[in-house]
Amino acid sequence: MDHLRYAAAACQTDLVNPVDRAAMRSNTDRMLSMIDSAVAGSAPFLPVRLVVFPEFAHAAPIFATVPELLDTLHLDGCIVTLDAMGCQKDIAAKIRDGDADYLLVLKANHGRAFEAVREHFEHFCFGRGSGGRPVFDAFDEGHGRLVRRRVFASPAARELEPLHDWPDLRTVLAVETIRSVNGTGKTEAEIRYFLTSCGDDPTVLVRAIRRHWSIENALHWVLDVTFREDDSRVRDRTAARNFALVRKIALNLVAADRSSQTSVRGRRKKAAWNDDYMLRIITRQVHA
Repeated sequence: MDHLRYAAAACQTDLVNPVDRAAMRSNTDRMLSMIDSAVAGSAPFLPVRLVVFPEFAHAAPIFATVPELLDTLHLDGCIVTLDAMGCQKDIAAKIRDGDADYLLVLKANHGRAFEAVREHFEHFCFGRGSGGRPVFDAFDEGHGRLVRRRVFASPAARELEPLHDWPDLRTVLAVETIRSVNGTGKTEAEIRYFLTSCGDDPTVLVRAIRRHWSIENALHWVLDVTFREDDSRVRDRTAARNFALVRKIALNLVAADRSSQTSVRGRRKKAAWNDDYMLRIITRQVHA
């Protein structure tokens, strides 16, 4: 069974935190109006089945806690991934109660559990002469970087004393990422740890980890390269939202043109220089 059934579009809202139910309703209405643009901005890359709001708590804090939100979702057979904020035993238990599996990021704020896991993998996987073999080892080259990712899975780590109370814990994962930027000679290494109740093949867990942030990160990278979004000097909150929305609409229009192998950035420039081409992509009279 393929647990990864949904593709997500990230919709950055950046709305003011409401102070009463009227403001909450207003924010919710505005947030819903942004769904179409969020889906449109992601649609060129993959079919969208789920829209994710990274700043959901600020946009419409209808659910005070993650468990309350989980109560509203049908998660049977799914893998639920959460960052360090969601790495809590009660949240893991709630996910298991919904017949789903959890995949949670374990960070240093978990003190004894984090140190025990780190020492375990250092001894059995990363230390000299440890003999540990990764379940996944691959290189990615792009955006001027060479990245090597190695994933180690250790079912034995669930027996560590600080992890005894985690519900249905099956495996602990360590993901090592080694990055080198072309032409600089600099190399960076990072190791992240994950707790999971999922007993699927490690390749499924690797895909889940990589997809956890891939949609938002990919869209952010495209917007930065195509529109230099990170260099924007717009500081007014309303103006920043408007510009972000226009960029996503423009990105969707430009990306829909499949008539050439020109990059998205190149097509955006072509539209700026050629009014006829701009009219064609706005009216969708281009080859898909």
